[in-house]
Amino acid sequence: MNTKVLHICLHSFRSSSRVIKESITLSDNNYNVDIYAIHEDGLKEFEKIDNINVYRKKLKTKNLPKNKFFQLLKYFEFSFQFLKIINNYDFLHIHGLTSLPLAIFLKIKNKKIKIIYDCHEYETERDNMTILKKYIYKRIEKFFIYYCNFTITVSNSIMLEYQKLYNISNLETVYNTPFYSKNIASNIFREKFKISSDYKIYIYQGRFANSRGIEKYIEVFKQLKNSKCCLILMGYGPLIRTVQEAVNNNENIFYQEAVTLDEIHKYTSSADYGLNVTNNTCLSRYYALPNKLFEYVMARIPLIVSNDYERGNFVKNKKIGFVTKDTDLKSIKDVIIKSLNYDKSFFFENLNKVAKEYNWNLESKKLINIYSNLKV
Repeated sequence: MNTKVLHICLHSFRSSSRVIKESITLSDNNYNVDIYAIHEDGLKEFEKIDNINVYRKKLKTKNLPKNKFFQLLKYFEFSFQFLKIINNYDFLHIHGLTSLPLAIFLKIKNKKIKIIYDCHEYETERDNMTILKKYIYKRIEKFFIYYCNFTITVSNSIMLEYQKLYNISNLETVYNTPFYSKNIASNIFREKFKISSDYKIYIYQGRFANSRGIEKYIEVFKQLKNSKCCLILMGYGPLIRTVQEAVNNNENIFYQEAVTLDEIHKYTSSADYGLNVTNNTCLSRYYALPNKLFEYVMARIPLIVSNDYERGNFVKNKKIGFVTKDTDLKSIKDVIIKSLNYDKSFFFENLNKVAKEYNWNLESKKLINIYSNLKV
């Protein structure tokens, strides 16, 4: 009988490459995997991705106000749905701090279940956290993390912080990398948007949200409209209207809606440079090595990143792109102007090397090793 794994996501599971990759890896290694998420209008209540069952649970409390009290009611409703099924599983894989109390609550019902705590970022040092919220989250994490069988982080800096904070050894970094892919030449953006061959294409892919540099990219490319360069914003999020307005008013700015995991390489590889300059608003960002960085590497396009501890050192040490001096408009613009006249082929050998060192084909072995050791 195959080992059964339950992934719990406190969101709609619209686009979560890390959860999908982890689930595919486990399924390919004879684990039965179910993903439970929260239903959102326009999405299926049930679908199958490869051999993985994805359930999106409808909440009766969904339309209640979004203040903290009613959010707690929604949390409780979602949590209680698992009491009837939790005994069917051997592993509970949770994503993010908010799922941690739920996991321990379910462990009371199924004492034999093994809990994997997957930290997608530095969970208690995230953006826009008040001092009070940070204090409460730290206390929650400190209390519950010892009930987990293993903790996964997304960068070594975050792992070291968790070791120091909680004096735990059952943790490891599993980078959020894409599957390995050979360098495939693609011209999809030039063909779709009728971009001249003598223009350099700069891409931002990911969520359109505050602190991710969206407005700054737009302003910089407005100022560089006569410099034979263009910007492609690929993704989704709350700043979509800002993006659409920029596209409507600037001939060198384009919008590409988010694409599926198996298509992303084809699109990204048709750009010349990948942008990942974010405001250093919290330790989570300072220590982040986001999946977009690795996706640019896999597409073999040089990077332009902010001088955060992990990202900046990674790009500088690997010699795979440029690091901005700061995150202001001038710093971003200066680097883009520098890259316009730079022979980007200088980076290709290093990009190929890094792509072979950092990919999900290798990172997935860490995940399987964690599960195998816990099964013993």
